[in-house]
Amino acid sequence: MSHKEDNTESEMEMLTPDGEKRIREKILHLLSIYPKMSPTMLQGALGPQTKPIHWKPILEQLIEEGVITLEHDNVMTPAQRFNTYKILSLTSPKEHDAA
Repeated sequence: MSHKEDNTESEMEMLTPDGEKRIREKILHLLSIYPKMSPTMLQGALGPQTKPIHWKPILEQLIEEGVITLEHDNVMTPAQRFNTYKILSLTSPKEHDAA
């Protein structure tokens, strides 16, 4: 088995329910402080120790549950090019604060 295959297998390790809960809570906390973030900004805020293979499925679940909203914003840049930005936000920030 190559070194690359070893890394892929270790990245595929399942999170414990407690690990999933911590990531979920951290995503919600970050969006309560920074109300609009791109997924790239979220990755930076979660830190390098939290791999996308672990947090992306949790983010997708939060979006499916309606806790987080994912919007696509088409914007013309100063260079006259169109970019599409993904913007994450809490669906109802006040409900999160009460939880």
